[in-house]
Parts: sequence; structure tokens; C-alpha cells
Amino acid sequence: MRLTQKQFAEHVGLSQQAIGALVKEGAIDLKHGDINKARLQYCAHIREIAAGRSTPNAEYDLVEERARLAHHQANIAALDEKVKAGELIPAGVVLEAWQNIFANVRARLLAIPTALAGTCVNATREEVSAAAMKMIRQALSELSENVDYH
Repeated sequence: MRLTQKQFAEHVGLSQQAIGALVKEGAIDLKHGDINKARLQYCAHIREIAAGRSTPNAEYDLVEERARLAHHQANIAALDEKVKAGELIPAGVVLEAWQNIFANVRARLLAIPTALAGTCVNATREEVSAAAMKMIRQALSELSENVDYH
């Protein structure tokens, strides 16, 4: 006597469609008509899934997912080592350093017109230009000397 999908579904508490899928993928064989043998096959199938040696409906492969996780964890550890060794700088640190540099440049350049106005009241155009260039060079020189790259 053949065991039906409906009978086995009721026995193990699954839908008939789920049992049909298990039969189709070969996880259980209902042709022999032995409900106990089918139940043992089903239990073995579930154990294989739990152990990561089999995947239900090929949704994912647990072993492959564990390998991917290990790969990404290794990448993160390698990046952490490079940061600790000073080979990589976190983006936030770089951003903060550049913001400080540009704030200093801005402040120095914006101070030039005020400084220039006081020294060039009766000066010629050439004298004002020369004084401005001197102040710009001085500001840039001071900024380049005061940059901390560490």
C-alpha cells in the first residue's frame, strides 16, 4: 500500500505541498507505504539541514554562508591591523584634519585685506600689489609650516 502525501502531511504536521516538495527533492520516499520509515527519512533530512549539510529548497548554503562570514571577519581584522600600524587613517580623522587646514587658510586669507588697508593708505597700485603678494606668501608659508600630518 502506498502512503499518500496527505496522510504523511497529517502525521508530521506539515502541509501537503511541503510534503510534495520533500518527495520531489528526494528527501522522503512514500512509495514503500511505511509511515515509520518515511518519518525517519524526514527526521534525517531535518538533521542534515540543522547541521548545515543540506539546504531546504536551495535557499542558502549554511556552509557557504559561514565561509562568507569568516572571509568578511578576516577582512575587517586585516583593516583593523592596518589602522593600528598607521597604514590606514579613518575617514573621520582625515576629514577633521582637512577642515582644520581649510579653516586656517580661510582665516589667514580673510585677514589680509584688513592688514593691507592699514599699510597702504597713500601707496601706489604697484606698492599695494607687492604688499598683498608679500602677505599672501607669508600666510601660505606659515600655513605650510604649521600643518601637522600626524
